[in-house]
Formats: sequence, structure tokens, C-alpha cells
Amino acid sequence: MQIVHENQGCGAHFISFLIQAYKRALPVYLPVYLVPALIVHRQGILKRPNTILAKGLLGTARSSLFLSMYCSSAWLWTCFLFRLFKRCNIPMVALGTFPTGLALAIEKKSRRIEISLYCLARALESFVTCMADVDYLPQSEKLKRGDVVIFSMATAIIMHCYAMERDVFKSKYLNVLDWVFGVPLPPYDTTPRKKCRSSSI
Repeated sequence: MQIVHENQGCGAHFISFLIQAYKRALPVYLPVYLVPALIVHRQGILKRPNTILAKGLLGTARSSLFLSMYCSSAWLWTCFLFRLFKRCNIPMVALGTFPTGLALAIEKKSRRIEISLYCLARALESFVTCMADVDYLPQSEKLKRGDVVIFSMATAIIMHCYAMERDVFKSKYLNVLDWVFGVPLPPYDTTPRKKCRSSSI
């Protein structure tokens, strides 16, 4: 285990790495939650600032815990397999990092699919890079900027859906895109819900 975490025990290393990872994750997730909240709820921020701020801070704390646990458990599972099978090699590392996805249970249910898709894209990118490094894929100058082509295609799909099929977006993402492209918001509705129902009938 000295190769992995020097003279620390597996448990001690896990705890210390978890604390350090959490401290690093907080400044990453703070703008991720607060900036979109200010954009999406810009009309209601003056009416209920404490509620919006509390939700943003809670989301920041939860997502930071997910990310730090995700990274820390990779060490823990790898250490466990190294001790169990008494060997240290690439397949053991791959098996040890696979169960780290269980940390996704910490996140909100609505965010799990989004994070899974993001991790899947990064995993595919890492896989292709590794295959190219060990010469399993042909080296070509045309393939070096394939990420730009994929990004352009993905952006084109998003823009098509934004222009033609807006109902596929969640309301919070649609609000952000409307803000980015300068689409004015509809007037803020302050009419009580019961009154709306009676007037519609």
C-alpha cells in the first residue's frame, strides 16, 4: 500500500482524502448552483431570497459530498481489491474504480441521469485516449480534433430542439437558454391559483 498512499493506513487515507476533496469541491459547485439560481429565479429572488439561497447552499453541500465521496471511494475500493487479491495492476484499478458510481445515490434523483451521461462521455473519451496511447487505434491527424466535431453536432442538436421542440427541455434549462439568447420573460403571474381556476371555467 506504500505505492498508493505511502505510510497511511487505508482508512486514514480515505478520511483525509475525503476532507480535502470536499474542500476542493465546494468552490467548484458554489457557482454551479448560485449563478443559475440567480438567472432562473431572477424575478422571485427579491420576494424569497432566503428560500432560494438555502436551496442553493443545500445543493452545493450535497453535490460536493457526492464528488468528494466519488473520488475518495475510488481509493478505498482499489485498496480493498489490492489487499484481497495481493496484486496491483491495471485490471485491479479498473475493477476498484467501477463501484465508485454508488456515490451517485447521494445526489438528487433528478440529477443522477445528467451526471451519469456526463460521466459516460468522459469514460468514452478516456477509453479512446487509452486505446490510442497503446496503439490499438490508428494514429491520424484527422482524429485529433474529433472532439470539436462531436461538440458541434451536439450543439446543433440542442439548438434545433431549442428552436423547434422547446418542450423537451426542463423549465430551468429553458429559462437559462432564454436568458442567454435574450428572450424576454412572460409577465410575472401573481394571481392566486384558485382565482385562475374559477376564471378559466
